[in-house]
Amino acid sequence: MKIAVPKGACDTHIHFYDRAAPAAPGTLVPGHFDLAMYRDLQRRLGLERVVVVQPNAYRDDNRVTLDAVKALGERAQRFFNLPVLRIALSAG
Repeated sequence: MKIAVPKGACDTHIHFYDRAAPAAPGTLVPGHFDLAMYRDLQRRLGLERVVVVQPNAYRDDNRVTLDAVKALGERAQRFFNLPVLRIALSAG
């Protein structure tokens, strides 16, 4: 199936998972989804930009997300879990 997307189309929410990275206890890891797999999906869908979101499975360990964003370059935006923000939200 071929779809037409506008130039500069953006994937607005993506997580990366690395089977080699330890997940936090009690969290869900839906499988392995790495940069090569995402680039293939991006190419098939015609997406140029992406928002990478830190998955809960890694809690405050941002290494998997940082590595992916670095490799994706300037067309990637990122959102991380920050302990201070989580504490502030749970206290209020």
